[in-house]
Amino acid sequence: MEYNIDQATAGAWVAALQAQDSATLLENPTPLLNAGLGSCADGFCMALDTTRRVAFQGGDGGTHRDVAIYEWTHNHGKAKPTPVQWDPYNCAGPSDGVKDCSTPDHPDWTIQNWYDMDGTVYIEPGFQIYEDPDPQGSPGVLSLVGIPQNDPYPLPALYFGTCGAVLGGGPMQFSAGPNVNSAGQLVISTGCK
Repeated sequence: MEYNIDQATAGAWVAALQAQDSATLLENPTPLLNAGLGSCADGFCMALDTTRRVAFQGGDGGTHRDVAIYEWTHNHGKAKPTPVQWDPYNCAGPSDGVKDCSTPDHPDWTIQNWYDMDGTVYIEPGFQIYEDPDPQGSPGVLSLVGIPQNDPYPLPALYFGTCGAVLGGGPMQFSAGPNVNSAGQLVISTGCK
């Protein structure tokens, strides 16, 4: 949980309003006070926030995405977005070696390689449910207690707030069409960056 009272944000908010900078206003809709709370457990994350915040910082400084959008934006939108490549189900903090983190496309990878491939992940103003963006996050507890891994991975996302709405991803894929991204999610955007 976090809350901040910052007089400097009022000046930045008024400047964005005067400049008619809708992206900045949508990402930071409340001047003076901002607040948020969130939690993650076994890959299931949720957040409720009033401003844009960094949720996770990976090793790739040239890519970014919102937590609920399972698609990377490259070079500030100058290159085509690509779907997130998720680390294998069993690649997590306790089992982060080659045995559990390699895939046919990425032989000999460890959790560090997955971290290095990820960029900056943002929480946006509003409510969101999403898969933990940190490769160290465990996708589920089922395998830890001997139950087959039938929980969805990555978890389908849900977002609604000032930046729009997002639904789907992982096992919940939408057919290609308007407002469907390369990760199979329905994305309705209001103009945030």
